[in-house]
Amino acid sequence: MNGGFLVDPLLASGIFGLVVAVSALLVFLCTRLGGVFAATVGPSGDKLAGLEGLRGILALAVVAHHACCWYYFTQTAVWGTGGSIIFERFARFGVMQFFFISGFLFWRKLMRRGRIELGSFYLSRFVRLAPLYYLCVGAAILIGLSLMHFHILVGAGELGGSLLSWLLFSMGGQPTVDGADIQRIISGVVWTLAMEWCFYLALPFLGWFSRKTLRLMHLAFLCGVVFVICKYLSSGRIQNHVLNQGFLEIREFAKFMLIGFGGGILIAAFHDKIKQ
Repeated sequence: MNGGFLVDPLLASGIFGLVVAVSALLVFLCTRLGGVFAATVGPSGDKLAGLEGLRGILALAVVAHHACCWYYFTQTAVWGTGGSIIFERFARFGVMQFFFISGFLFWRKLMRRGRIELGSFYLSRFVRLAPLYYLCVGAAILIGLSLMHFHILVGAGELGGSLLSWLLFSMGGQPTVDGADIQRIISGVVWTLAMEWCFYLALPFLGWFSRKTLRLMHLAFLCGVVFVICKYLSSGRIQNHVLNQGFLEIREFAKFMLIGFGGGILIAAFHDKIKQ
C-alpha cells in the first residue's frame, strides 16, 4: 500500500461531512421554512415504496463501482475496475435501471394527470439535484484552476461558455475550463445528469404521446430516426465543434429514449392493462 492511502480516510471524512452539511441544510429549509419550498421538494403521495427502495440499491451499486475504480486509479493512474466484470456491470446495470425507473414514474404520472405542473416540477428537480452537483463540480473547477495557478489563459467568451455548460448539468458537454480538464477530475460521471435533464425538459413535448398507447409507436419511430440522423451528422462530417457536440448529445438522448427511459415508458403504458 502506498503512502497516498494514509490521507484517504481524512479525505473521505471531509467529503462525507460536506454531504451531511448540505443534507442538513435542505432538511432545515424544508422543516423550518415550509410553505411552497417544503411542498415542492417533499415526496409526493403517489410514489411507489418498492421502486424507491430499488433506487437506493442501484445507487449503492454505482457507488461500489466508483469506489472500485478509485482504488485502481490510485494504483495504476487508470480509471477502471481492474478487469472486474462484476464491478463493471454494477455501473451499467445501475445507471440503465435508473433511466428505466425514471421513464416509468414520469410516464405513469403523465398518463394519470395528463400534464405536469412545470414550475413546481422543475423547481423540485433542481432543488434535489443542484446542491450536491454544484458542490462537487465547483470543487473540481477550483482544483483545476489551482493547477493552472489561476491564470486566465482563454478569452472571456470561451471561459463563460465552458462554465455555462457545467452550470447546465453538462448538457452542453464537459469542456475544459481555462485549460483545466474538469472531466478528468470528476471522471466524467455527471453525464447521467445531462441525460436526466434532457428527459425532464422533453416531458412537455412527450405529453402528447402519453395520451394514447398507440402513439408509442410514433415516439419510438421518431427517436430511431433522430438517432440515425444525429449519428450520421456527429461522426466527423461537421467541423463546427458546437454543432457536432449538439448532435452528439441529441444522439445519446435518442438512444436512451429507446433503450433506457423507453423501457420504463413501455411498462407504464401497459401497467394498468397488465394488472387487469
